[in-house]
Amino acid sequence: MSTKSIKIGFRTVELVQDHVDPNHLEKGRYFYFEVNKVPIYSKGSNLIPVDVLPERSNNESTIRDLLVSTKEANMNMLRVWGGGVYMSDYFL
Repeated sequence: MSTKSIKIGFRTVELVQDHVDPNHLEKGRYFYFEVNKVPIYSKGSNLIPVDVLPERSNNESTIRDLLVSTKEANMNMLRVWGGGVYMSDYFL
């Protein structure tokens, strides 16, 4: 197994929302993120609490399995549910 470490910096992150068809606004909008003025493709999911009892899901192996599954599904973005439950430090 090989690894690579690089440092990157985000100067700007922007959510761009353009009309699908400017002549027909009822067709809605699409959106994407730009990082440092470069459009990026995002494939991700919503992360909700794993268990109704937070203490049962805040262990290292559960968090690791969740993040490995995310990586194996080729996701590059997770939206963390903000329902007042903080993720374990293992998530960092």
